[in-house]
Amino acid sequence: MDQAFQPYPPLIDGRPHRNCRAVVIIPARNEEHTLPAGLEALRLQCDPMDRPIPHDIYEVVLLLNNCTDASPEVARRYQQEHPGFHLHIAERTLPPEAAHVGTARRLLMDTAFQRLQAGPHVHTAILSTDADTTVSRDWVYRNLRAIEDGAEAVGGVIHLKPEDVDFLDAGTLRAYRNDRLYQQHVARLESLLDPDPDDPWPRHLEHFGASLACTPAAYRRAGGLPPVKPLEDVAFVDALRRVDARLRHAPEVSIHTSARLDGRAEVGLSGQLRHWQEDSAAGRAHLVQSAESLAHRFSSLARLRRLWKLEELPELAQLPESWREPLADSHPRRLSQAAFLASIDCNRLISETFHGKGEGEIAQVIADLAQRIDSLISTSSPAHPGESVPAAATEPLAIPAG
Repeated sequence: MDQAFQPYPPLIDGRPHRNCRAVVIIPARNEEHTLPAGLEALRLQCDPMDRPIPHDIYEVVLLLNNCTDASPEVARRYQQEHPGFHLHIAERTLPPEAAHVGTARRLLMDTAFQRLQAGPHVHTAILSTDADTTVSRDWVYRNLRAIEDGAEAVGGVIHLKPEDVDFLDAGTLRAYRNDRLYQQHVARLESLLDPDPDDPWPRHLEHFGASLACTPAAYRRAGGLPPVKPLEDVAFVDALRRVDARLRHAPEVSIHTSARLDGRAEVGLSGQLRHWQEDSAAGRAHLVQSAESLAHRFSSLARLRRLWKLEELPELAQLPESWREPLADSHPRRLSQAAFLASIDCNRLISETFHGKGEGEIAQVIADLAQRIDSLISTSSPAHPGESVPAAATEPLAIPAG
């Protein structure tokens, strides 16, 4: 896929510092009130021992597109006040059909890719965040550490800003907290039934533009970020998965983002919060995928992955009937795992072999998931692959001298 990758011209000129290992990208449109806090969090990056990370190790590229507020003035004032902080600012007026975050993030990530690809360092990263977001103090360090440890892409945990949570009504806040717990249980169940050695427990399920990192090599291999509207970040992760990129959902990588209901994107966190608010006001049940359905999906995916690894398929009579023909056709071709799962239309095969209840009310599903997880843990051996935990890394990064 990398042969088709043609990056857009870079947004800024020049070359990064010779020690630069990470380029942070921020798309922004009318964010005059949130920009200062976001930039301040990036300027004051430290490691987990609270040792400052030299500014030569990373830079920030901010794209201000189609702004009608004081965002450009705010950004340039911050740049002038902190000349030692490597902040690059680009301004663009995109045509109406392209004036969305998908285009902006693609322009930025292409720029970051080009600034890093010719560098001398083995472990480098394109780091994506948003203008209404404040990253944790060790966000740059944690992302780079995950890349050093073998990840090709890293999704971070996204929290709501505490000051924003106070403005959510009780129903929306309850739905948000229930969803967080539900997602945590889903991630745990998946780690037990379909463990990924590149993404071991503890882990989570988030991989969105507010905290998403990747190596330049993986970015090229995936063909770049699709400049789509909406959900360009989800489309990019799908592209990464199609080329078998090692995706790590790192719980130690975290950010806080706005809980506003009038978000810039049509779909995303703000849209989800509005949906929960409307459901709560209307008294509608909060429905999610059932524990039974999730367990079936993860167990089926694990079985399909095991079949992919085999030199020869078992007797077809041992397989579900709807699986036999697709597997017999695809397996001899020795495709990559992602291509194999796509060629057999794994989602369809999994759906066709499930005959239970697909949805349930979230509180009951959380209880069902907890019960399944407890049962699996109690019956698994200590060497269960889903139980492996990465060692905490607090040593300095491999920072070049000079």
